[in-house]
Amino acid sequence: MTRLLSGLVLAPAVVGIISFGPPWLFFLLVFAFILAGIFEFNAMALPLPTAEKNYRLPTVALSFLVALSLYHSGAHFAELAAVGLILLFCLAVFVEKEMRDIFKHVGLAYLGVFYVSGLLSFYLLIFQMDQGRFLILFACMTVWFGDILAYYGGRRFGKTPLAPAISPNKTREGSLAGLAGSLAAGLIAHFFLLDGISLLHCLIVAFICGIIGQIGDLVESALKRGAGVKDSGKIIPGHGGVLDRIDSLLFAGPVFFVCFHWV
Repeated sequence: MTRLLSGLVLAPAVVGIISFGPPWLFFLLVFAFILAGIFEFNAMALPLPTAEKNYRLPTVALSFLVALSLYHSGAHFAELAAVGLILLFCLAVFVEKEMRDIFKHVGLAYLGVFYVSGLLSFYLLIFQMDQGRFLILFACMTVWFGDILAYYGGRRFGKTPLAPAISPNKTREGSLAGLAGSLAAGLIAHFFLLDGISLLHCLIVAFICGIIGQIGDLVESALKRGAGVKDSGKIIPGHGGVLDRIDSLLFAGPVFFVCFHWV
């Protein structure tokens, strides 16, 4: 019930901002998720309090600049990626007491920035495309429908483990149910959101992103298992952390952008 109530509060707010909010408000929404996500990632990847504290401000600042770059259509993204890495190494030279930790801490801090902000900020690029708001709703539906059917389908029919070393509770039957949910989202998106895009294209995108979204979920589960935690955080009652909710969206966003921008 807690899980359901949290979804009933958050989902309408997110959908409302996507559908009707001005671009700056959508940027703030995305960055709010990025900010919470980068704190959660750092807490998992940099468990030593001193390391997390040392890299907290630089990773938040770099995450903001990455989001701002993609908000402006990717302006200076390559330069930002290079300079950001240099600055993290410069910081490490002065704050690390054990030189053997430099590679680990800088690498993990840099990975967190582009895993959270670099991937999620692709929705800022999608927002600027033709029918961008509807494309983002399509992406969310693909992930949400897939998650819901995978959860209930797995509980009802799940027998065969999907990736037992990573997530023992996920099953192949649940995965197939989730893929069916993603395809249903493609069908609904074509008839109610994207009537100018062929049904076949919508179904292909939903199929690909349904698979990619599930892989994103497994990747985040692997990160949590590596960190020895059950949830990435506790900010959302009944759901865990922000990364627990956006893990599939992180991987689906860039794929959606490629499918509708390049193909």
